[in-house]
Amino acid sequence: MSTNLEIKQIGFPEGMPEATSYGSGFSRGTLVSFENPGAGLAKLLFLSGTASIDAKGQVVAVGDLAAQKTRKWYNINGVFRSAGMELRQIVHAATYIKPEHAPNGTQSASTLDNSHDLYLSDVCRDGWLTETDALAVDNQSGLDLSPFCQAYADYHRMAMRGSTKQTERIISVGDLDFLLLYDFAKADKSVTELTSTEYNDIMAGLFERLTTTLTRDGRANWRDVVDTRFNLGQFLAHPHDIKSNGPNDNYYTLCFNPVRTEVYQAEGVGAVRPVENDHYPNPSSTGIFANITQIPDNFVAGVEVVAVYQAR
Repeated sequence: MSTNLEIKQIGFPEGMPEATSYGSGFSRGTLVSFENPGAGLAKLLFLSGTASIDAKGQVVAVGDLAAQKTRKWYNINGVFRSAGMELRQIVHAATYIKPEHAPNGTQSASTLDNSHDLYLSDVCRDGWLTETDALAVDNQSGLDLSPFCQAYADYHRMAMRGSTKQTERIISVGDLDFLLLYDFAKADKSVTELTSTEYNDIMAGLFERLTTTLTRDGRANWRDVVDTRFNLGQFLAHPHDIKSNGPNDNYYTLCFNPVRTEVYQAEGVGAVRPVENDHYPNPSSTGIFANITQIPDNFVAGVEVVAVYQAR
């Protein structure tokens, strides 16, 4: 029996601002905790994709991979300290490095060890060269979390390796259900040939399917989602039908992020006031290069979603 389920956002304001301060709807980290009466507490920290950013939201050490790694891990350590957890409790992590900055011989979609994957990929700002996301567990509850941890890694890899198979799985822990979903979207032409409207329509359709699956039989909603992973094909490309040419005017900023934000707002995510008492589903949004991973150039997105709720 597990009780007192609590989900809250975790930040590190000394090192980086909350993403909501610059218009993105996500939490730096999401902490899930619950008790097993008579045994103890379980804590799971879902770390969103974290990069080299400062307390004002600016990229640190543009063009310098070593310095960016240092700042990235400074920020990650800060989130872990805020959650009362340690890096040694990581059970799965993924690191993303832009291909032109990766060490010679680096293979994409490779595993550094049993718990840490490496991808050659884009990240969501032109100035960032690397980011890392992770799941960490501090389990004093006596409940077995290993099936969920393995499933989390499996679903994460589905997204990042461009699976074209829709799937879902429920793992029960005490009287909690952990729901894992994976879905994807493809276009009838290369992603870079899509207009912004076509891209938005495809993403909106993907979110509609995810929402339908998530909410089936009233089991969960977006406010129960604690982690997401988006692999957005070629997402830093500039939509050819939009004439602006700012440094971050790309499919991610102009198309994907507004669609995602609209879905969250419609589902009541971010509705708690003050906002710092609420949590957003963690995103980690990364673009995998088709010519490196053999993902087809019409692959729009692969999405992993993790929700937790009292079994109904």
